[in-house]
Amino acid sequence: MQNFLEEILPLAKKTISTGYYSKEKKSGKKKKSLAQAIRKAKTPVIAEVKPRSPSKGELIEGRNAEGIMREYAANGACAISVLTEPVKFGGKLKLLEKDYGIPLLQKDFIIDEKQMSANADAVLLIAEFCKLAGVNVNELVEKAHAKGLEVLLEVHSLEEFEKAMKTKADVIGINNRNLETLETSIQTTIDVLKQAKKKGKLVVSESGIYSRADVEKVLKAGADSVLVGTSLMQSTKPEEKLKELVG
Repeated sequence: MQNFLEEILPLAKKTISTGYYSKEKKSGKKKKSLAQAIRKAKTPVIAEVKPRSPSKGELIEGRNAEGIMREYAANGACAISVLTEPVKFGGKLKLLEKDYGIPLLQKDFIIDEKQMSANADAVLLIAEFCKLAGVNVNELVEKAHAKGLEVLLEVHSLEEFEKAMKTKADVIGINNRNLETLETSIQTTIDVLKQAKKKGKLVVSESGIYSRADVEKVLKAGADSVLVGTSLMQSTKPEEKLKELVG
């Protein structure tokens, strides 16, 4: 059975070849630090704009993405994660153009520096996906830094976490979703941080966060922040859901 990342890889390569990433308009905004925003926030929630999900289907359904991003910024998000992958997730690069007063994290399946948006403040790299594509994570981190972008390096296992800690990534993300099966459990973050020998970098718990209790569980386990997408996008009032999560 082909896993999700194996399915995405040819799509990512095709999207790069179409010139999708080279068509963006540079806005020239001043860069903001994701790491600093996480450190400063009382309850650091990175709120995500995700138009579509392979497991949940359409999520934005006619609502205005920019309006949702403004609400996130006004209601306590420390940063906004913006899906830019167009085929599976319906993402749009233009959502990174405006300044919302907080850092914007470009979330995509990045294997080439061409994909990194000049309008983002940070980019998400997936350790497992880079390995699958035969791409050196360390080199990609350096290329992101050369562009003035911070890096959130996403892992799923203890082994990946330990390796990620040795990179120059600014923030480590623990994805609670298994990208092979798409099953999700916040126990992943709890287990990895319980077994990890050393932290040493900021850690974000990603996926499967649906309540304030979930936020408190992963923060208590040692995470420094949470990234929330589906539960916000499924809410009829994402700003109210965000307030609940931030507490």
